[in-house]
Amino acid sequence: MKHLYKVPGTNKIVQKKYVRIGEGSVTYSIGHHRFIEMARAAGAVYKLGDAQGGTVLINLELFDEYMEQFHEPAVIYGLGKTRIMTLAAEAGAIYKVGNSALVNTELFEAYLEKFREPAREIAPVVAEQKHEYKVDVRPISKGRSR
Repeated sequence: MKHLYKVPGTNKIVQKKYVRIGEGSVTYSIGHHRFIEMARAAGAVYKLGDAQGGTVLINLELFDEYMEQFHEPAVIYGLGKTRIMTLAAEAGAIYKVGNSALVNTELFEAYLEKFREPAREIAPVVAEQKHEYKVDVRPISKGRSR
Protein backbone atom coordinates (compact mmCIF):
# COMPACT_ATOMS: atom_id res chain seq x y z
CA MET A 1 0.00 0.00 0.00
CA LYS A 2 1.50 3.30 -1.05
CA HIS A 3 1.09 6.23 1.30
CA LEU A 4 1.25 9.31 -0.89
CA TYR A 5 1.18 12.82 0.54
CA LYS A 6 1.04 16.20 -1.18
CA VAL A 7 3.57 18.67 0.19
CA PRO A 8 1.74 21.88 1.17
CA GLY A 9 2.48 24.89 -1.04
CA THR A 10 3.84 22.76 -3.89
CA ASN A 11 2.58 20.25 -6.40
CA LYS A 12 5.12 17.72 -5.18
CA ILE A 13 3.85 14.31 -4.06
CA VAL A 14 6.02 12.20 -1.78
CA GLN A 15 5.66 8.73 -0.35
CA LYS A 16 5.41 8.68 3.43
CA LYS A 17 7.56 6.17 5.28
CA TYR A 18 6.54 7.02 8.84
CA VAL A 19 3.37 8.29 10.50
CA ARG A 20 2.33 9.17 14.02
CA ILE A 21 -0.18 6.98 15.83
CA GLY A 22 -3.17 9.25 15.20
CA GLU A 23 -2.59 9.49 11.47
CA GLY A 24 -1.92 5.76 11.18
CA SER A 25 -5.08 4.78 13.04
CA VAL A 26 -7.13 7.01 10.71
CA THR A 27 -5.35 5.68 7.60
CA TYR A 28 -6.00 2.04 8.53
CA SER A 29 -9.41 2.69 10.19
CA ILE A 30 -8.24 1.10 13.43
CA GLY A 31 -8.54 2.55 16.94
CA HIS A 32 -5.44 4.18 18.48
CA HIS A 33 -4.87 1.47 21.07
CA ARG A 34 -5.30 -1.38 18.59
CA PHE A 35 -3.10 0.35 16.02
CA ILE A 36 -0.18 0.81 18.42
CA GLU A 37 -0.61 -2.78 19.63
CA MET A 38 -0.41 -4.07 16.05
CA ALA A 39 2.52 -1.77 15.23
CA ARG A 40 4.42 -3.12 18.23
CA ALA A 41 3.70 -6.68 17.11
CA ALA A 42 5.05 -5.75 13.68
CA GLY A 43 8.21 -4.27 15.18
CA ALA A 44 7.38 -0.99 13.43
CA VAL A 45 7.46 1.40 16.42
CA TYR A 46 10.19 4.03 16.70
CA LYS A 47 10.20 6.08 19.89
CA LEU A 48 12.18 9.31 19.62
CA GLY A 49 13.28 10.65 22.98
CA ASP A 50 13.37 8.81 26.27
CA ALA A 51 10.85 10.96 28.08
CA GLN A 52 7.22 9.96 28.38
CA GLY A 53 6.16 12.70 25.98
CA GLY A 54 8.55 11.55 23.24
CA THR A 55 7.45 11.26 19.64
CA VAL A 56 6.34 7.84 18.42
CA LEU A 57 6.62 7.04 14.71
CA ILE A 58 5.34 3.96 12.91
CA ASN A 59 7.31 2.53 9.98
CA LEU A 60 4.63 1.99 7.32
CA GLU A 61 6.68 -0.51 5.31
CA LEU A 62 7.08 -2.84 8.29
CA PHE A 63 3.46 -2.35 9.33
CA ASP A 64 2.19 -3.14 5.81
CA GLU A 65 4.30 -6.32 5.67
CA TYR A 66 2.83 -7.38 9.01
CA MET A 67 -0.72 -6.65 7.84
CA GLU A 68 -0.23 -8.53 4.56
CA GLN A 69 0.20 -11.85 6.37
CA PHE A 70 -3.42 -11.59 7.50
CA HIS A 71 -4.71 -11.14 3.96
CA GLU A 72 -4.68 -14.83 3.03
CA PRO A 73 -6.45 -16.09 6.18
CA ALA A 74 -8.93 -13.23 5.78
CA VAL A 75 -9.83 -14.53 2.32
CA ILE A 76 -9.97 -18.16 3.47
CA TYR A 77 -12.21 -17.49 6.47
CA GLY A 78 -14.17 -14.55 5.04
CA LEU A 79 -13.18 -12.21 7.88
CA GLY A 80 -11.28 -8.93 7.98
CA LYS A 81 -7.58 -8.81 8.85
CA THR A 82 -8.13 -7.16 12.20
CA ARG A 83 -10.81 -9.70 13.18
CA ILE A 84 -8.54 -12.60 12.13
CA MET A 85 -5.71 -11.23 14.25
CA THR A 86 -7.99 -10.72 17.26
CA LEU A 87 -9.48 -14.22 17.06
CA ALA A 88 -6.10 -15.86 16.41
CA ALA A 89 -4.65 -14.09 19.47
CA GLU A 90 -7.62 -15.23 21.59
CA ALA A 91 -7.07 -18.77 20.33
CA GLY A 92 -3.35 -18.64 21.17
CA ALA A 93 -2.67 -19.48 17.54
CA ILE A 94 -0.14 -16.73 16.71
CA TYR A 95 3.55 -17.59 16.61
CA LYS A 96 6.12 -14.81 16.33
CA VAL A 97 9.09 -15.59 14.10
CA GLY A 98 11.35 -12.56 13.82
CA ASN A 99 9.17 -9.75 12.48
CA SER A 100 6.58 -12.19 11.16
CA ALA A 101 3.56 -13.66 12.87
CA LEU A 102 2.26 -17.05 11.76
CA VAL A 103 -1.24 -18.36 12.42
CA ASN A 104 -1.62 -22.02 13.40
CA THR A 105 -4.73 -22.89 11.40
CA GLU A 106 -5.44 -26.08 13.37
CA LEU A 107 -5.63 -24.17 16.66
CA PHE A 108 -7.51 -21.35 14.99
CA GLU A 109 -10.15 -23.67 13.49
CA ALA A 110 -10.54 -25.54 16.79
CA TYR A 111 -11.21 -22.17 18.43
CA LEU A 112 -13.75 -21.27 15.73
CA GLU A 113 -15.66 -24.50 16.52
CA LYS A 114 -16.61 -22.93 19.88
CA PHE A 115 -18.82 -20.52 17.95
CA ARG A 116 -20.57 -23.14 15.83
CA GLU A 117 -24.34 -23.18 16.13
CA PRO A 118 -26.03 -26.58 16.45
CA ALA A 119 -27.90 -27.89 13.41
CA ARG A 120 -31.63 -27.16 13.28
CA GLU A 121 -34.37 -28.67 11.17
CA ILE A 122 -35.72 -26.57 8.39
CA ALA A 123 -39.36 -25.61 8.80
CA PRO A 124 -41.68 -27.69 6.59
CA VAL A 125 -42.54 -26.06 3.30
CA VAL A 126 -46.00 -24.57 3.30
CA ALA A 127 -48.10 -25.91 0.41
CA GLU A 128 -48.67 -23.37 -2.30
CA GLN A 129 -52.01 -21.70 -1.93
CA LYS A 130 -54.01 -20.55 -4.91
CA HIS A 131 -54.73 -16.86 -4.80
CA GLU A 132 -57.85 -15.43 -6.32
CA TYR A 133 -57.36 -12.18 -8.10
CA LYS A 134 -60.23 -9.82 -8.71
CA VAL A 135 -60.01 -7.77 -11.86
CA ASP A 136 -61.95 -4.57 -12.29
CA VAL A 137 -63.41 -4.65 -15.77
CA ARG A 138 -65.28 -1.33 -15.70
CA PRO A 139 -64.49 0.94 -18.62
CA ILE A 140 -62.10 3.80 -17.97
CA SER A 141 -63.94 7.09 -17.83
CA LYS A 142 -63.15 9.49 -20.58
CA GLY A 143 -62.24 12.75 -18.94
CA ARG A 144 -60.27 15.70 -20.16
CA SER A 145 -56.54 15.20 -20.44
CA ARG A 146 -54.32 17.96 -19.22
